[in-house]
Amino acid sequence: MAKIDVLCSQLGIRIVPRSRRCRPRETRARRALTKLVANQGEGHVIFVLRTIVQSTENRASLWSETIMAVSDIVRLRPDLANRGGAFMEAFDRIALEDVRARARAMGIGPKRQVMRVLITDRLEAELDPPTQGRLL
Repeated sequence: MAKIDVLCSQLGIRIVPRSRRCRPRETRARRALTKLVANQGEGHVIFVLRTIVQSTENRASLWSETIMAVSDIVRLRPDLANRGGAFMEAFDRIALEDVRARARAMGIGPKRQVMRVLITDRLEAELDPPTQGRLL
């Protein structure tokens, strides 16, 4: 069993063959996860995967572009990711499948990048709601 399989198994996630349809807590993103562990480390991957699967609505959102978009946010926006429980709770209110579908429908660039922007926008709104009278 490969290192990434063991890591995913510890999180209750199964990596399934590319020919198989994924159910909740299953992914076909072996290559993306392996690369992510090599580049960012196991701790980063654990945090990213937990962020996705600990949200009830997002347990079936383990697509490679979704995983990588969340990873990008964790790396590029530590001001958001370092909020611990609040960061995780915000993902309960963001439907990643809807974000993915919207990114695909927009067709303006790679899904991963579009998703990163859409998710970040929602996270900022959830974690830092605008105060009354504040100018943009």
